[in-house]
Amino acid sequence: MEYLRSSAGYHLDLNENSLRSFDQQTTSENNTINTKKKRGRKNRGIHRDKERRSFSNDYERPKLDFFNDHCDGVIAKYNLDQIHTQGFVKKIEPSDDHVNVHVSMTDSGEIVEYHANQIILALGNAEPSIPTWVDEYDLQNGLVKHLLDDNFDDDLGQNNDENCNMNIAIVGGGITAAHKALQLARKSNIHDNGSPKIHLISHHPLREQQFDTHQDWMMDQAASKRSKEGGGFGLPIPKKQVMYQKCDCLKERRKIKLRNVFQEL
Repeated sequence: MEYLRSSAGYHLDLNENSLRSFDQQTTSENNTINTKKKRGRKNRGIHRDKERRSFSNDYERPKLDFFNDHCDGVIAKYNLDQIHTQGFVKKIEPSDDHVNVHVSMTDSGEIVEYHANQIILALGNAEPSIPTWVDEYDLQNGLVKHLLDDNFDDDLGQNNDENCNMNIAIVGGGITAAHKALQLARKSNIHDNGSPKIHLISHHPLREQQFDTHQDWMMDQAASKRSKEGGGFGLPIPKKQVMYQKCDCLKERRKIKLRNVFQEL
């Protein structure tokens, strides 16, 4: 992946324009450094930085390595690495004005109680999901691998030229499967000009989508204002967002989101 699918307003920092400001800051620093190094070569440093594009031409999508640098900057800015706690949540107790969270610390096993106003569950994909039809022998001998397995690329021979021409079938129809198929296909083409040996298998036709989220949920007031100032139409806030903001019931809010998801599918 070279550029993300989300635009410049979506990142980890608090300020919506943080990613754009970070681009201006790093570009200015690089121009200064390159100009000093190339003194005597007219505009050489500035020319090189123009070639270093942080955003795509369409929809201002950030480049992957640039976005990762910004994430590192946000972590350092708020000292997130210092306040990060490793442990297992044992109990969550809601009360009238706060929430109690009981955590068993990884290093000591001590139970620590935290008080918070809000709790966000970001559980992620801790354990790879293996289909029931996969044979245990194939798993143990590395014939079937999950993309989230450790050393996945090494076991597939990506770092070994002798094994780069093996036949590989990828089961899945999402963006992760598509990225891996493209990566393996490029690797195969370097060493073999014959027929493709990377197969992508899914139960539905390939689906193309420009963004991770439907535009009805991405056009907020700030984006509408920025569109109008830039010569665009300055679109009004979509009806789905208005309905969502007026609704106080969490169950009804979930239904509004789900209806939008199923309409996209």
